[in-house]
Amino acid sequence: MRSDQWRNRGSTEHGGVVEKDVHELNLHIICRVIRFDQFHIRATFCSEETQRAEMKTLVVGVGGMTNGGKSTLSKSLHQLLPTSCLIAQDSYFKEDSVVPVDHNGFKQYDRLSALHMDTMMSDVHSWQRDPESFLRQRDLNPAETTPPDVYVLIVEGFLIFNHRPLNDLFDKRYFLEIPYDVCKRRRSSRVYTPPDPPGYFDGYVWPMYLKNRREMESMVSGLVILDGLQPKDEVLDAVCKDVCQEIERLEEKDRTS
Repeated sequence: MRSDQWRNRGSTEHGGVVEKDVHELNLHIICRVIRFDQFHIRATFCSEETQRAEMKTLVVGVGGMTNGGKSTLSKSLHQLLPTSCLIAQDSYFKEDSVVPVDHNGFKQYDRLSALHMDTMMSDVHSWQRDPESFLRQRDLNPAETTPPDVYVLIVEGFLIFNHRPLNDLFDKRYFLEIPYDVCKRRRSSRVYTPPDPPGYFDGYVWPMYLKNRREMESMVSGLVILDGLQPKDEVLDAVCKDVCQEIERLEEKDRTS
């Protein structure tokens, strides 16, 4: 009886030791796996951060007077650079109901206060932080899957150089201009929502252009003035050549660093 009790007791104790050892071994393995997973996550995160830090970016500003050809130039340049992204300032206008009127009753659209510049800057900064993610979130990924050596952002608008925080981000600056009579004729042939009231061009649009132009010239350097009367293809070729040279310079700098 005692021997059976001893054997049973011994078997139970032995089994307990085995179960305890197995339990401790499993915990040890689980801890190792957790530590590995944490290391893998940290390594992946660091790798992604490093890749973003190594991304070469080029920010191009295309400004100009109303109906000067800036939108056409920007869209054409965007099409020639398949991995580029285009942000247009006109997309950030405030609701018509909150835009004030001047003493003549004209809506004051040609001021920075008529635009959601904080939202526009947020989008630009979002692109700067991670161009790939910015394009992916907006379903703007190009057909090519190979990431480019240099990501290009094209910012287009009539007051992009007058907003100092935005102007400071540009690597290239282009400004399209046309004569008064051509600008007025083009403006009158377009339909706006809401439409321009009588006398709006001479009473508000042109004086504000001159005012904004003087302000821009007082704070902007490195601005390339483009003749909006030249054939569109010639203007596009000149700008594209200049931008591509800058892309090549950044790629060469990356190879030699």
